Amino acid sequence: MPLQYGGFAALGLAGWSFAGLSSWILELINVSTGLPWFHTIIANILFSRLLLHPFYIKQLCNSAALAPRQPRQIELKKGLYQAYKAGDKRAVQRVALKQRKAYEEWREHVVHVDAVCAGARHTRLFFFHLHLHTTRFFLSR
Repeated sequence: MPLQYGGFAALGLAGWSFAGLSSWILELINVSTGLPWFHTIIANILFSRLLLHPFYIKQLCNSAALAPRQPRQIELKKGLYQAYKAGDKRAVQRVALKQRKAYEEWREHVVHVDAVCAGARHTRLFFFHLHLHTTRFFLSR
């Protein structure tokens, strides 16, 4: 028996949680395309990976920007731990200010990394337009 739209909601499987939204997308793909469940699951995997791809690219660029500064952050974190352990509040404040300064330097560097990762912007733009057109396609039915 083919699934009808709203069947998952009637069974209590659709909702606003991550699992509920995932099942809702599965139902939407299955009902709107008429694909068998095997193909619906594959389409859901492809759709979710395409949807998350721009976020993955952004995270990759930020990780690349942070990698050269990580040894300094580890050093500051150890100093902060030692200051807390010793109970020296002034040392804690000094290390916190050093961490803040290092973070501000890192934020300035991220702007330069974003220029290097300009391809990621084009990728996000492509997926935004893809999402826009597929949404229009499904709404026009």
